[in-house]
Amino acid sequence: MRTLLLALSIATAPLALGLTACGEPPPAVVVTGQTLTVGCGTCMFKQVGGQGCYWAAKVEGDVYPMRGKVLPTEEELPSHGPEGMCTMERTAVVTGSVEAGLFNVTAFELLPADPQAPKADPHDHDH
Repeated sequence: MRTLLLALSIATAPLALGLTACGEPPPAVVVTGQTLTVGCGTCMFKQVGGQGCYWAAKVEGDVYPMRGKVLPTEEELPSHGPEGMCTMERTAVVTGSVEAGLFNVTAFELLPADPQAPKADPHDHDH
């Protein structure tokens, strides 16, 4: 029985790590002009392991950190301001691709804030 369990865990380890049976990462998920829920990965989506505050998006039910020169800067939209990414969930029309757990954004249009959107809980972390 131990041998069978060991064999099964060795055989399925690549899948648990997000790799295909051949050891390759899963194919990229391409997003083209989709309206997505966006906000701070730490403050709004309660992701752990990130460094401080960062843009993140829900894609097909999963939350991914976003990277790209098209994302609003702190000067353009203060993250902890009344409509900032750390204060409330926002929606945006986004284009890019999710690869290796990271959403590489090439187009980002933040839509007007919805006053009924979920708000952040009192912060339980440092900035």
